[in-house]
Amino acid sequence: MKSHLISCPQCTFEQSTFRQDFKELKELFEKLMEGVQDLVAQSNKKNKILEDAHDVKVDVKVNVVECATDQFSIMPKDLQLGEVEKVDNAMFPMDQYENVLIRHIDFMIPEEFDVVDSKFLLFFVPTKVILDLKTGFEEDKNFHVVLNSVIAGRYHVTEYLGSAAFSKAIQAHDLHTGLDVCVKIIKNNKDFFDQSLDEIKLLKYVNKHDPGDKYHILRLYDYFYYREHLLIVCELLKANLYEFHKFNRESGGEVYFTMPRLQSITIQCLEALQFLHGLGLIHCDLKPENILVKSYSRCEVKVIDLGSSCFETDHLCSYVQSRSYRAPEVILGLSYDKKIDVWSLGCILAELCTGNVLFQNDSPATLLARVMGIIAPIDQSMLAKGRDTYKYFTKNHMLYERNQK
Repeated sequence: MKSHLISCPQCTFEQSTFRQDFKELKELFEKLMEGVQDLVAQSNKKNKILEDAHDVKVDVKVNVVECATDQFSIMPKDLQLGEVEKVDNAMFPMDQYENVLIRHIDFMIPEEFDVVDSKFLLFFVPTKVILDLKTGFEEDKNFHVVLNSVIAGRYHVTEYLGSAAFSKAIQAHDLHTGLDVCVKIIKNNKDFFDQSLDEIKLLKYVNKHDPGDKYHILRLYDYFYYREHLLIVCELLKANLYEFHKFNRESGGEVYFTMPRLQSITIQCLEALQFLHGLGLIHCDLKPENILVKSYSRCEVKVIDLGSSCFETDHLCSYVQSRSYRAPEVILGLSYDKKIDVWSLGCILAELCTGNVLFQNDSPATLLARVMGIIAPIDQSMLAKGRDTYKYFTKNHMLYERNQK
């Protein structure tokens, strides 16, 4: 790859020798090289190299153009020399040059060239650009997490946290604020996308009504669309109660969930639910996995995942809550309200206290059997009104389970 000089169509050059002005030209070129290095460093910082550009190869021409000032730019569009330049028989808009990553430059100075005086302007014109041009669509639906990469020029990926049914989570360092955050990457699926948009709206609504962060609800920092995935940025918390409880039991160390700590967790969860219910919201999916530890030493927790939440005035979905923490009225197809969250919390606390799921089950029918065996038979009026009672009870209100084929 060689670089050579081309004349500017808008300028008239007079003959002079190269040696007369070589020293100043060399100084300008060295200054320009510093500008290129700054551009590459800036591009790295903004992740244009790692995330937005694929392998780019550029052949370069160097223009020496008459200029009334010592200022220079490597962006041809700043010179206002026209909308387009013809490059290898292809037309490239000027404003695309700033997105081209210069991987390598060969600069060959000829013995002589045309100049008009001692002030010159250097800039690059790509003569060959080999790009993997983006179409707006990724090759597959998966978001591949790469440690130490930078997302959207801002979030430096430091750790993979795990995955769930709808998303995967990573830990990242926010280059703008200096905070460590959690980035939730929603799977490329329309239903998941729509549900996550609802969660964003609810988190914004909830956070707006809790500016002092008093009520133990997850804080939302940012959200954006990137590589065909919706990303939600929120505060970084620690393990959820399910994982931490399991670890604490299996490690054989000191029991963490003592009665005073369980009381503290109960108070925080009740305050969170009271706050949500005061806003007319039902969480609808309270479980150990959706309560995360904020501080182990201070025994502080936060409630997360408003993806299934709804207002009491909404058309209530018939399928809510994880099964082991699902209230009987939901199973039977009755109308429900904020009390179902209190039921779930009771199940969680019993599990943390005993170390076992309170209503162990492998189907809704076996769950109802556990409820009836541990607490009491279900009220007859509930059975009479339940839209789905027939699925689990005979006409005489005897519990049964259909054979699974």
